[in-house]
This record gives sequence, structure tokens and C-alpha cells, in this order.
Amino acid sequence: MGEPNSLFLIREYLNPLINLDELKWAYPSNGIHESIDWMCNRLPSYQVFEGEYRYPTFIKRPINVAKTIDDILPNIPLYMSNPFSATGNFDSRYHEVCDRYDIPIYLDLAFVGSTGPFKLKLYPIEVILLPLLFKMFFVSLCPCIAT
Repeated sequence: MGEPNSLFLIREYLNPLINLDELKWAYPSNGIHESIDWMCNRLPSYQVFEGEYRYPTFIKRPINVAKTIDDILPNIPLYMSNPFSATGNFDSRYHEVCDRYDIPIYLDLAFVGSTGPFKLKLYPIEVILLPLLFKMFFVSLCPCIAT
């Protein structure tokens, strides 16, 4: 048996946070910006929470900037970082949105590892994961480089 492939390693790394076993496909990208570019070019519109990571707004302006869960527009995909980019902490609004709305969520996991342990549930609605794991994943695989 050869070396584990990158998909296996990423799923194993993320498993304490979110179980990705049900996701059949994974496509590598050149960091989170390439994934966000893809999302913005694919979607006619999207929405964010106030304080969200600003890069997507440079590509395409969101149709809605929600201050609360009640401000979410139905039928409009949500781009959300979790841990949330404005605080670096786990944001329970992810679960609240998934429980209340039937909308696609483009979930940015770039800040994974910046907060204490938490577990994200993978919901049956379309959830696209946009992780940037290079820095944390690379350092965890090659600790000698971090010294």
C-alpha cells in the first residue's frame, strides 16, 4: 500500500471538526481565493453575515449583508466562514441557518485550528466546503519546518 492520498489526509485532518465521509467528490484548489473566485463566478447572487471575510465582496457584491439570522434571505446562497473571520471563533449561526433555511451554504473553513474544539454537522442541504488548509495542514505534516 502506498502513501495516503491528499483527499484521505484532508478528511482525516478535518474529522474532529466535521465528518466528510458522505461527500463523494473533492477537488483541490489553489487556496481559498481560487475557491471563492469559483463560487462568485458560479452564483448569480449570494449573501453574507456582517463582518464576513471581505475577499468575496471584491469579486462580486453580495445581494444581502445579514446582521442576524432573521435577516437571511430565502433562496439565496450564503457564504460563511466558520470559525467566523471577524472573531476567529466558532459561530453557531451556521447550525441555526441550516436548521431554519433550505439554502446552499458555501462554508469557508480557512480559520480551522484557530479556536477550541467544536463539531460541525454536515447537513443534507447542499453544503460546499471551501477550506484553506495549506498552512495548518503543511505544518502538521512537517513539524520540522515550523521550528
